Amino acid sequence: MKTIFVWIPVLLSMWALSCSSGGGSDTNNNTPGDTNTPPVSFTLDAGYRINFGSNPRIMDYQDGELSLGYEYQAVELVDTPGERGYIAFSTDGLNFTGHRQFAPGENRGKGVLVDGTTWRRYAEDQETGTVRSESSVDGVNFVPDEGYRYDLNEHDGGRMGVRTFFVDKYGGVVLLYNNNTIVNGEEVILVKRAYSPPGDAGLNFTLTEDDVIGMTHDDGTMQSFPDPHAIVLPDGRVRLIVMQQDRNQPMPPSGRTGTIYSFISADGDLFAFEAELFAWDSFSEFEVRSLNDPKIVGFEDGSYRIYVAAMVPTETGEEDQGEYKWIIISATSLSE
Repeated sequence: MKTIFVWIPVLLSMWALSCSSGGGSDTNNNTPGDTNTPPVSFTLDAGYRINFGSNPRIMDYQDGELSLGYEYQAVELVDTPGERGYIAFSTDGLNFTGHRQFAPGENRGKGVLVDGTTWRRYAEDQETGTVRSESSVDGVNFVPDEGYRYDLNEHDGGRMGVRTFFVDKYGGVVLLYNNNTIVNGEEVILVKRAYSPPGDAGLNFTLTEDDVIGMTHDDGTMQSFPDPHAIVLPDGRVRLIVMQQDRNQPMPPSGRTGTIYSFISADGDLFAFEAELFAWDSFSEFEVRSLNDPKIVGFEDGSYRIYVAAMVPTETGEEDQGEYKWIIISATSLSE
């Protein structure tokens, strides 16, 4: 079995945060490689979507136009991390235009439509160790909600990492988020689940699972799965996309690592291994040193696309940008 662990690049990001503490419980001991015929497959798209971009984020998809947020990694912004948040737009999911900095508050996105009429978006309040929210009836104008939605101090030392929210087929709101824990001296990054039940409109979350994947290495150590991002499929199932980086391997760019996996759930609770989608060594067009932060989106034609940040060597004429750079690449599945 391929044993894999994680390295997270040190990127100053508005939405990818480190986390600490926590715990885990075995829920599903399937391992990558158990399935010979993957239920889903993605084909790498030629070229790259955004040069000097990392931390892709699906901001919106409406009327055939995709809004993609990202962190602009050109060296001129190295001392101004607050100016790195950018957004670009595409009608085909491959070619992006209009690259510009986020307008004030735009980087927070629209959140999720929690009850058919109310948009709610969430943010971690690091000062209090809680998750707070804002609500809107038009997805544009938001007002803060009173109180907090989830107390990270109870289970996670007041911190959480990358997170994803969605409404399940029952009408409840699911929060999946990364949490770090130390097992036998080794840092492990789990995907935890908190739930706001139907009728609550995403106002009160309760921890339900310490580890929704529950896979272990051959030595029994829990496997790490950073950077979760989930999408609800038309039949109500939930696909969870995550990243892993090889266990006990040199950090990029010294090493080359990064694999994108898909897990599937009937209802967004526990997830079973679905497929290994692609990895750093799947690429022949680029010398990929690392893959990070996968995000998945479904289009009107029934296709799906994953956007992911890749560390690659800089090209001729880009020597002033350093030896390596980040680009955003993509992979497409034409049907479910």
